[in-house]
Amino acid sequence: MGFLFYLSNAKKFLSRNKKVSIIFLVLCFLGIIFIWRYIFDLESKELLSSIEIYPPSITCIQFSPDGKTIAACGLRGKIHLLTCEGDKLISIPSFATTVSQKHRLSFSPDGNMIASGSDDPIINIWNWKNKNLMASLEYSKSYFSKITCVAFSPKGKILASTAMDKIIKIWDVTTRKVVASLIEPYETITTFIYSPDGKYLAASGKTSKVTIWDTSTLKVHSEFQVANDKIISMDFSPDSKTLAVTGNDYKIRLLDLTNKMQSIFREDDHYFSLAFSPDGKQLASVCNGYYIKLFDFESNKELLKLRTHDEYVAFIAFSPDGKRLASVDSSSFSISIIKLWDVSKLK
Repeated sequence: MGFLFYLSNAKKFLSRNKKVSIIFLVLCFLGIIFIWRYIFDLESKELLSSIEIYPPSITCIQFSPDGKTIAACGLRGKIHLLTCEGDKLISIPSFATTVSQKHRLSFSPDGNMIASGSDDPIINIWNWKNKNLMASLEYSKSYFSKITCVAFSPKGKILASTAMDKIIKIWDVTTRKVVASLIEPYETITTFIYSPDGKYLAASGKTSKVTIWDTSTLKVHSEFQVANDKIISMDFSPDSKTLAVTGNDYKIRLLDLTNKMQSIFREDDHYFSLAFSPDGKQLASVCNGYYIKLFDFESNKELLKLRTHDEYVAFIAFSPDGKRLASVDSSSFSISIIKLWDVSKLK
């Protein structure tokens, strides 16, 4: 009876104070959203684990070849390491704690080394297990050169790098010397990726062009004009026959390297970062900045839509066994969040 008495008085009070009534209704609405989003969110049943990373502004994440570790780098100088055995992410001590911004990193295929590129013209190669710096490769003597991308070749004998110029330098990992240079005469290269079989290297820059090099001849295999503006993300299919790309027109395109043709895979939404599953059966992409959609690659059918982060999702990556998907937001404020998702039940 006491509760009904107080409820009756509250109704009378709100009916006499319209401003207070409106505020009360808004707070109730926000409360319902909070409860649904964080307590009864049915879309997060695939979420295995999440962890907060500081400093924030993470730009890249990558699984180690054995799938037991995730490395992440960002704009505050650290390389973060997370163990992900089982279903839980656990932070272990980070390294490379300098003021220089880290843009990209790459695990060696044997899992023993990490190469990182940063705002200075130096490529660092680390034994990440004991945090020892093994080598520092000087890309250029210019202070203004920024290493924007590094990648080990699939066999691990070669390391490629670029620094916001028109060159991809190819290093011998053993001798630590440049053995070749791939030159793009008309465009500044910002990112590139090796095909899984190591036969191709795909590169893009500040425009809509994608250049594919044959790594055996070091000659251009093919060129594609893809989007209206610069390329956002690229990933090779596991059979190395297809390159999926997204650009500033937010469509997913497929580049057929055999027939040197392109087609549109999805254009129903705004797509950003993307990744193939290791078996090539699924293609995942960040959608509208905050969701991740997974598609059946053969049928183009949407399999799953995940409401992932409250900040813009910067990067996604499949685990080597294809059972888990990692995502990270690009928050530049207090923290970034890395999340681990179970995608093993997709059919």
